[in-house]
Amino acid sequence: MSNPDVRGQSAGAPAVEHAEPQSIAVLPFEDISPQQDQKYFARGIAEEVLGRLAKIPGLKVIGRSSSFQYDTRNADPKAIGKTLGATYLLEGTVRHDGDRVKVSAEMVSTADGSLRWSDAFDVGIVDVGSMQDTIAAGLARALQISLDLEADPRRDKSSAKVYDFYLRGLQALSQGSEASSSDAVAYFQQALTLDPKFVPATIGLGQAYVWIGHEAWQPPRAAFAHAREATELALTLDPKNARAYLVRADVRRVYDWDWEGTRRDLDRAFALAPRESEGVRGAAYLAAALGDWEKARALAKEALALDPLNYMVHELKAGFIDIPSGRYADAERELTTALQIAPHAGNLRAWLGKSLLLQKRYAEALAAFAQETRDDGQLEGSAMAYFALGKRKESDQMLAAATEQNASVWASEIARVHAYRGEVEQALQWLDRAYEQRDEDLWFVKGDPFFSNLAGEPRFQALLRKMNLSIDSSP
Repeated sequence: MSNPDVRGQSAGAPAVEHAEPQSIAVLPFEDISPQQDQKYFARGIAEEVLGRLAKIPGLKVIGRSSSFQYDTRNADPKAIGKTLGATYLLEGTVRHDGDRVKVSAEMVSTADGSLRWSDAFDVGIVDVGSMQDTIAAGLARALQISLDLEADPRRDKSSAKVYDFYLRGLQALSQGSEASSSDAVAYFQQALTLDPKFVPATIGLGQAYVWIGHEAWQPPRAAFAHAREATELALTLDPKNARAYLVRADVRRVYDWDWEGTRRDLDRAFALAPRESEGVRGAAYLAAALGDWEKARALAKEALALDPLNYMVHELKAGFIDIPSGRYADAERELTTALQIAPHAGNLRAWLGKSLLLQKRYAEALAAFAQETRDDGQLEGSAMAYFALGKRKESDQMLAAATEQNASVWASEIARVHAYRGEVEQALQWLDRAYEQRDEDLWFVKGDPFFSNLAGEPRFQALLRKMNLSIDSSP
């Protein structure tokens, strides 16, 4: 699944130690249209090509969140290859004028910048999909990889207008904000109004609603119901669509707490297509929810190799694996890297504050929480840090502000504050409230160290059982 990526500066991000022999990064294609207003279209073409390449067995394709941080015009193949662990780069230009699309693409070696493959196309928009297949086939031949396009026929042909709405939706979704996510929903719905059987738009709609539900921009019941409806439609239209299974796996994990259903969907996706970063990340989340830290850590490492500049993978390892498994200093280092990649991403400073709090570096934790937004943990984190510093009045003030702002959308975080302060009854009441709200952050409650003092409480154990978890069960 292609998750929204809030991009930032990537300077200082670690380089991948070794590039695999057959690995490629697709850079965002450059818009050279007459009005220079088709960036969404050029990037969409590149993203679709990336998705097609990701289906080629034996070819490692770097994730979009990493490769799209680069500007093709200023690309240094050797430096990019070292950072991403890619042996080749695919670059391109797109000229979109009316119903015609001209695309020029080339593959260069990151070792010396030499050209290894190139081609140019002049097609109608309705034939863009076939062009993407031709690019994939050309690259496969250049890399001496066998590719059977007949075994995976395209099911996404539609009109020029439908495809345009779809690409606009992809661009809006990638921006990751509340407003852009709403725009993405509107674009995907416009595409489906014109063509109710256009599978990519159904998957995009599901992705958008998963993100909206995860961020609580709509009540989880409504957002995840829409996401489920969209993915079920996608799978009805195309039962072998791996990405649709990945989106449904997110719904089953975050909202349904259906761990076996999540596992089945992930396994089905991996059986249908090569492993890509979004799916591997989903598998790591599942292992973390069940408390299997060794497996989760191995999966996070795999996801980082596929998408090294995706801050969400670093956040996954830090917040959902290192912190609950007691590796607080590792989490701090991981979050420092994530902030170098995406300095404006939400939640990262809250996670950093938590890692510092658990290391008993209370003043540093308070400073980190203070830099977070009010929507992403500033109030709740500050309440915990002030409490640790012995400033009960300030802690109470922050908790009161957090309760006023987030009671209806983030009950689980308020429960964490009460648990940290040793207020067991209040913590249990807020957890019950989070359960009733289908709080989008409740899925990882089992291993959360901030709830460790509730472990022996019968009501906490009952909550875990209702969520198909058990504090004493093995993953």
